[in-house]
Amino acid sequence: EVACYPNHHSAYCTILRACENAHKKCSLCDKEACLKAENMQSAVIYRCYAGLVEAVTPIKYGDILVGYIMLGQALQTDDYDRTWNEILPVVSTFDIDITELKKAYYEKQNITPETITAASAIMQACSGYLYLSKMISVNEESLENRISKYIRAHLAEQLSAESLCEKF
Repeated sequence: EVACYPNHHSAYCTILRACENAHKKCSLCDKEACLKAENMQSAVIYRCYAGLVEAVTPIKYGDILVGYIMLGQALQTDDYDRTWNEILPVVSTFDIDITELKKAYYEKQNITPETITAASAIMQACSGYLYLSKMISVNEESLENRISKYIRAHLAEQLSAESLCEKF
């Protein structure tokens, strides 16, 4: 993450990410969505394994992918109980407090499909603006491009500014 708001995960995601196996599954979900968005060259809206709706939009400079804009940890359901019962078999396999997770789930605000779609369109517009305003530029042999390629190839791993500095 280069920048994020808010700078913390929701209570629901914090509980899940405290478990190493659940955290790996979260990272894999994000990686798959990023790859799909890159291949489609457009925004992707998807439901993660833990039942939340997320969106990812690629940021490109010409033909070079330089990053992603992501929106996540949103609950989109017309029936909290039905959706909880759908995800319970998945999340109950992790070493987490299911009672606390359920409480955090029911405290999440429901976001409409129209809101997610609108947010995704805004993300795409921001991506286009970054390119058109030349706020981003890429030299294919630059350090930034090599770091970007490395991050894409290692999304499922625990990446940090420190580990990237050591690598590069």
